[in-house]
Amino acid sequence: MSREELEEWAWRRHERARELANRLSEDSKTSSRPPSSDDPYRRGETNKPAADGGDEAKTPPAPAEKTSEAAEKKAAKPAGKRPGAKGYWRSQPIVTSADVPHAPTVCAACGAALGPDLKRRCVEAHNSFELVRGPMSLQVAATKHVYFAVRCSCGHETVERPASGRARRSRAVGATCK
Repeated sequence: MSREELEEWAWRRHERARELANRLSEDSKTSSRPPSSDDPYRRGETNKPAADGGDEAKTPPAPAEKTSEAAEKKAAKPAGKRPGAKGYWRSQPIVTSADVPHAPTVCAACGAALGPDLKRRCVEAHNSFELVRGPMSLQVAATKHVYFAVRCSCGHETVERPASGRARRSRAVGATCK
């Protein structure tokens, strides 16, 4: 694509975005659209146009009794999944691209070096997800982090834990020690 074609294409996309943004603020009063096309959640916020189609006249507010009944009806049926309804979860298992073992290297009690030959016990595992830039797309890469506990010759068991702060915020539940 030449520079001129690219600039023309970008200009058309910009104009289309502005046009769509302007259409979002339209309703039946500010355009030729029918009242049924108005957002049903915002219909009560604005006054309806006059029935004769002439000047827009403000309708008097509804009596207090009717508005309280409407509020009670809304409160009676909360949004979202109903209690006891079946939930949904992942339909496919997470496929990890790498396993990263985290084992302590120094005993927390005596300061002795903990070698790889000592017996390790899995304590915790979690998956971390990252966006990886591909040739023409973004892909999600999952890495499984496994944390171990190692018993020193002094008898103390040192446990490796995930970092806190920013690294901990990106944790995802669902991995198991295997």
